[in-house]
Amino acid sequence: MRCIERGDAAGGTRLLIAVADPLDPTLEEELTRLLGGTAGATVELAPATRSDVHEAALRAHGRPVLGDMLLDSDLLSRADLSRALALAERSGVRLGDALQSLRLLSEEQIAEHVAQQRGLPFYALRGTDLDREVAALLPMDVALDTGALPIARDDDGCVTLALADAADDGARERATAALLAGPAAGDAATPAVARVQPVATTRSDIRDALERLYHDRFLERSAEALATRSPEESAHRVLSTGQKRFFIVALAVLAASLWLWTMPTLITLLAAATGFYLAFSGYKFYLIYRAFAHTLEVPVTEEEIAALDERDLPVYTVLVPLYREAALIPDLVRGLARLDYPLEKLDVKLLLEEDGAETIAAARALALPAFMDVTIVPDGHPKGKPKACNYGLIHARGEFVVIFDAEDIPEPDQLRKVLIAFARSPANVVCIQAKLTTTTATRTR
Repeated sequence: MRCIERGDAAGGTRLLIAVADPLDPTLEEELTRLLGGTAGATVELAPATRSDVHEAALRAHGRPVLGDMLLDSDLLSRADLSRALALAERSGVRLGDALQSLRLLSEEQIAEHVAQQRGLPFYALRGTDLDREVAALLPMDVALDTGALPIARDDDGCVTLALADAADDGARERATAALLAGPAAGDAATPAVARVQPVATTRSDIRDALERLYHDRFLERSAEALATRSPEESAHRVLSTGQKRFFIVALAVLAASLWLWTMPTLITLLAAATGFYLAFSGYKFYLIYRAFAHTLEVPVTEEEIAALDERDLPVYTVLVPLYREAALIPDLVRGLARLDYPLEKLDVKLLLEEDGAETIAAARALALPAFMDVTIVPDGHPKGKPKACNYGLIHARGEFVVIFDAEDIPEPDQLRKVLIAFARSPANVVCIQAKLTTTTATRTR
């Protein structure tokens, strides 16, 4: 469809719109709704051929309209396209995300047509051999941030850059700038990049490629990053050198005291233990008093929840670490799908340990919705949920993160409540505990 005339009519604006299917009974009503922001607008439909509409759209926008391309390919009915457009408008996501969320098209089908719209070749990365030297031309963190990966380089210095989202011009520009900036200082052996040729692929293919390339580095980051970044906050090293020396000297003094003054030393130890117990009990009573005397709960009303505009809601990453819990996965997936949050803005990652074959098989046997994906956490030490969650954060797309256990049954509106609670809390509040659950929500920004 294409607006071909706009003029003033009695009492308002008259819009004459060229459409390829003027007999569609719902089209005029849908257009009137979409153009509701034009005060007093009246819509009139004029028949036109689909090719004429395409040509007009190309002249106006410089590229084909994705919805029309999908209709022409017979991959989508007009009714389904209207559903996806309504969802995209309501939640503020792009049409491709809405189509995938509604399971109307696959990720590959959408990516291929977005590539065609942008005039880019489409390249399927999954299962292809990757050149590690070429991939290293783009720093790993930049590749994670932009969803871009160099996959080939010719003799003239032209690098082929695969993009997870061909429509994200900002990510494409950042990755291109990083490639053209050249090798890191002191790395003269790395050849310079003369030109960048972008190609389109899917987000899943980029994730799979990055996993294959950086498996060991991802594992190291998830297990060792805190110890490297903030060693004083990490339990990787239990005692510092000074602490070890202190305890060695203290044990030596204690042993000598027991040898020379056995009874007085034992009495002193008993008195010290009693004093510690009384101090610890007093501290616990103080915490109980604080809990009863001061409420730390952030009240959230139904009116505040209803006032949230879905178009303004951020992408929310949901991390679910699972280990040998195959029987819980079907109920877990159904429970997450009942969350009162735009599903197209959820980024759910089922974090499955590499040695949990039964759980992995159970997850892959399900037809997971588009907003869920299986992330395999490499086997290695230390094991456990903290490492699994750190691994999931490497691929997290959300501005906010929530961690659920397999047995958790969160309130449907829990994510919305947490957003309001964060907005009403001081800036130094980065973690909120949900009421009556074991779920923790974490702000990542």
